[in-house]
Amino acid sequence: MKKLFIAALLFASPAYGQLIQRSSACAVPGNTSKLTCSLSKATTSGSTIKLIEIDRSGAGTRSVAGLTLAATASGSGGTISIFTGASNGTTNFTVTLPSAYNALAWVQEDSYGSTVDSKVSASGALNTKPQNISAGNLTTSAAGDYLMVGCEDNLGSDSLIAGTGYNAFQTSASVPGGFEDKVAGAAGSYAANGQLAFAQYQWTCLGVAFKSGAAPPPPPQTCTATGTVTVNGQTVPPLSMLSAFTMPQATVGTAYSASVGTAAQVSGGTPPYTYAIISGSLPAGLSMNSAGTVSGTPTTAGTSTFGVQVTDSSGTAVVLEMKLVAEK
Repeated sequence: MKKLFIAALLFASPAYGQLIQRSSACAVPGNTSKLTCSLSKATTSGSTIKLIEIDRSGAGTRSVAGLTLAATASGSGGTISIFTGASNGTTNFTVTLPSAYNALAWVQEDSYGSTVDSKVSASGALNTKPQNISAGNLTTSAAGDYLMVGCEDNLGSDSLIAGTGYNAFQTSASVPGGFEDKVAGAAGSYAANGQLAFAQYQWTCLGVAFKSGAAPPPPPQTCTATGTVTVNGQTVPPLSMLSAFTMPQATVGTAYSASVGTAAQVSGGTPPYTYAIISGSLPAGLSMNSAGTVSGTPTTAGTSTFGVQVTDSSGTAVVLEMKLVAEK
């Protein structure tokens, strides 16, 4: 039987945005007036730069050339600031500080936008160690909003432990604390919580929800193979799929499982369907079985492109050109 091929793109990145790249920590121990953070590039069309800075000084103005202060919180534990701006090809970003003590910063490029949906901040004294902390609840207006939570302890000796559902990143023993982030799965209220390990004195926390930067995807359109197939006198609908669809984003170190057939709404033809990778490869740590289930635990961040052939029991086939993004 002649095989029919239809090409489509399957994206595993979030429907409303994705993290493009994130720098390593930019730290200068002791007193300093400036930090420089670098990205390998910052040229993705429509992307946003976010620079995060924490230090133990609670006074003075912080600034970053070309970026706008989106949110800040100061307290006895120190100061936490988030700056945002459009990506314009700049790779180096300089943070000017009021002689802050033990400052630490990171810069990232993403497509979540820079408009703040909600912000909460809190500070207090630590009486035990480790200490649970909370900056309150972040309120989001839509799925895909990007949540960031940072906490600083001005005399602690360790880092921030991720709160429920958050992914912790970039911490430093010289500047106790750090940031966590996640993408809101739906509109609603999200707790901005975490835990400072071995915290000793006082803390300051900041939580920010950024509105998604990209418009929701258009309604899926059905892409159908031409013609019909007759089996034992019965007319069988042609093998079809959606031409616009998404899969859940993969996260390095987190168990992942998603169905290609469910995401693409493969239908018609003569079930059952079998799935096989015919070009490219999945991210390291993931595999796909013949039923189309992609599973495993990603070990490396990055984007993988690969082709999957879907074949029904009559031999009719559809080829899906897929992309899958694994983030830290």
